[in-house]
Order: sequence, then C-alpha cells, then structure tokens
Amino acid sequence: MVYLYLSEYAINSFFYQIDSYAFFRINLHRIPEIESLLRLNCDASEDCLGRYFEWKNLFEPNSGRMEARPITCPSIEISEEGALLKLNLTVDIGYQKVGAKARTVIMGFNLLLEIMINSVDIKSVDAPKIMKRSISPSRLYQIQPQVSIKEMKVSSIKTYVEQIEDFSQDFDSYVYARRELIEEMLNKNFHKIFSLPNKFPIEAQHISINFRRKTVMIGFDLRLDSTRSFFLHGKK
Repeated sequence: MVYLYLSEYAINSFFYQIDSYAFFRINLHRIPEIESLLRLNCDASEDCLGRYFEWKNLFEPNSGRMEARPITCPSIEISEEGALLKLNLTVDIGYQKVGAKARTVIMGFNLLLEIMINSVDIKSVDAPKIMKRSISPSRLYQIQPQVSIKEMKVSSIKTYVEQIEDFSQDFDSYVYARRELIEEMLNKNFHKIFSLPNKFPIEAQHISINFRRKTVMIGFDLRLDSTRSFFLHGKK
C-alpha cells in the first residue's frame, strides 16, 4: 500500500495556479439533467426553460449551453469531517439564434456555492476502446464523492433578451426550490464537472481517501506488472 498526503495549502495553491494561468471553465450543460433543463421544447408535464419564455422563431430548441467561470479563486478547507469546497462562479446561459452560427447569451447570474465533501471514492473504469492504444495502462479514474450543499446563493441576475425578463424576476426562487435536485446532480455527476487526468503511467488499485486536519490521505495499491513494465521500459 502506498500513501500520498496532500495538504490543504497544496490543493489551494493548485487552485490558485489554475485560476491565475488557465482559462478555467465548467461546462455545466454536459450534465444530463442540466442539458434536459436547457431544452426549449418540452411537454407541459416536464421542467425545461422553454416553458418560461417565448422562444419560437428566435432560438434553436436544442442549442442550450450553460457555462460557469470562477469570479474568485476556488478554495478548500479540510477537517476530519470532510472537505468544504467554496466556489464563487459567474454563470451564463446561451442559445443559438435561428439562422445564426454563434450562440447568444440570454441570461447571466452569480452563484455562490459551499459544498461539503463528506467522503470520496475513486472509481477505476475501463478506457474506451478508441483510447486504449494511446494510453498505458488502459484505465480511467473518476471521482465519486458524497456531497451536501452547505450554502447556495444566487445574485446579480442579468438578462440580455427581453423575452426572459419576467422569468428572471423569480429566477433565484426557481433555483432555491431545486436545491435537493442540484445536490443529487452533484453526487451523480461530480466526475463530469471535476475530473482526474484521464491517464496514468502506472495502474493504481484499491484507492481510498481519508480526511485529516488540513490534509487528505490517499492510499492505493500498485499493480505490480504494470509498475515493473513502466520502470523497466517506460510503457506497458
């Protein structure tokens, strides 16, 4: 068993480097539930944004995008109970206009989220066949946490097309009413929002995550044949 210790300071420094030197964007529309919510054409029994404003002859019905960017650097606080992830985001919702190639942002808002990560499992899965020739070993690693929302606040709501102005007046209430659904989406789709790198030079197995005061302890076994091949030949 190999143990890796990551301090709270190291993780926050990593967040700072990403925030300072990279264009950090979260494509929220990749989450299936949000993709469904962004639809404009749906039945009366379904929940989609097309029910709340007049869009016909203006936007393509399945072109919705929701993207988030940090306003301030993300941060994390680690204790024995878990890790508190703090996100201060600006979120844009956009659609493709009929007859146009570019998407138009129709609405934006700020979202403050404090997410308590109570536990974390790292799930090892087979890489898609198309990737197995280019990576070694052919395994991908996905973060599967159990999280709860400690705080959620919507502010600075802006609209850029008049058709959605009425809906924007109650948009914060719309979001708050779906807090449990958002929490469920985070637990189900966290790995789609925050992913580990999709390849490793050696294969780790039986991965465990434990929280200590200001420290994350990661334990894992190394697959002997892949480790030996990596150090002797540089490949599997």
